[in-house]
Amino acid sequence: MGVGVPADRQCHILRLHFLPLRLPLDGRAELAAPEWAVVDLRGLGAAVTGAVLGPLGIRWAIGNLRRGRGALPGLVAAPIGLVGLLTGSAMILEAMPDPTRHAHDATLWVIGGYALFHAALAALMTGFLVARSAAGSLSARRLGEARIVWLWVDYAALVPLATLAGAVAPGVVS
Repeated sequence: MGVGVPADRQCHILRLHFLPLRLPLDGRAELAAPEWAVVDLRGLGAAVTGAVLGPLGIRWAIGNLRRGRGALPGLVAAPIGLVGLLTGSAMILEAMPDPTRHAHDATLWVIGGYALFHAALAALMTGFLVARSAAGSLSARRLGEARIVWLWVDYAALVPLATLAGAVAPGVVS
């Protein structure tokens, strides 16, 4: 049927999101996944460390504020953790394949950028909280901003880990 292609190799190509599923003419389906992303272990280590240290720092700061102590130790630990999260996410994103090569790679870049954006926004919000603390505007009675940052930092810490798991798991499973 095809010019120069043996009959047993001809197939119809269907696109399922970013994974091509080849259906050969003999009816056997096989998954033809592209090259899966290889994770840089240094980036993974930085991202996991940041994902743990950021939320712990915010919790420490809020706990200290509720007990009437200073929030500064926790508010120093949280941005350091978020910088680690940003660095790790950026290193992982940089190690991903060229997004112009395949739709799978472009999808990984989009979800990686989503994770990086949320980590950067969490770092910015934590910096705002540090400035509020330095100005004396945080206390046990005024924790509204701190609670919002707490929720955002928790979300921003989970997004890169879920993104990484979603990007790497199909290559590990197949």
